[in-house]
Amino acid sequence: MTVHQPPNLLFEMLRSFVELANTLNLSRATEVTGLTRQTLKRHISNLEELRGAPLFELVDRRYVLTSEGEAALPEAKALLERSVAWVRAEDPWVDGLQKVESADGHYSSRQLPLRALWENEGSCTEAYDAWSAARGVLGHKALDRFRARLVVFRPLGEEWVCVWLGAQSVLAGLIGEVRAASSVGMSLGQILDGCAEGDFVEDLFSSVNSASDVRLDRVRLRVKSSGESLEFMRLAMLIRFPDGSTGVGTFSEVHQ
Repeated sequence: MTVHQPPNLLFEMLRSFVELANTLNLSRATEVTGLTRQTLKRHISNLEELRGAPLFELVDRRYVLTSEGEAALPEAKALLERSVAWVRAEDPWVDGLQKVESADGHYSSRQLPLRALWENEGSCTEAYDAWSAARGVLGHKALDRFRARLVVFRPLGEEWVCVWLGAQSVLAGLIGEVRAASSVGMSLGQILDGCAEGDFVEDLFSSVNSASDVRLDRVRLRVKSSGESLEFMRLAMLIRFPDGSTGVGTFSEVHQ
């Protein structure tokens, strides 16, 4: 069996991959990275050779992520974040659990071990038990009493699209009753209106969905309308739909 050693330029190769995945435009990716088109394309080709599968395909002369590329992207982003944090003497991972913060300080989250659900029992614990009983099936009756505070998104192409937004959810409270009532069918980016936390939440969704997993975080954010800080526990869970596809649901418990 051939063992691939990480190439010397792995950081730059990952950066090329992430920027091209973010923009899906070669010219824009070269502007961000400062690399030539030839160098960036060579980085992608080298990564594809190392992984043994294509990360992109060209459709009508436009770059599109393959299924392998979509699966690889969250971990590539995480590796870059960890590398940058290491250079800055910051560590985004503590005991294997992730912590993130936006550059403006308006959003931060710290991943918690799942045992915290039983050490501090509350509504997140009950929601987790219901999700387990439902085996992640969105329409299962075990989830009925939690739907008012549940938010569910599913991947559609390059976007995460809202399919359920409970009227009593944290997200509904942040965007307001009127916008919440019309948010089903909208992308996460449209709902959050370009807020910095959108990228972090998309990464969370991709990670949970690709790993068929569940995750618990403590989240702090600044509410735009009031400037006040809001803290809550967020449980992110794999959700299964009737057609066999999957998405991600979140249930939050606000700290008073």
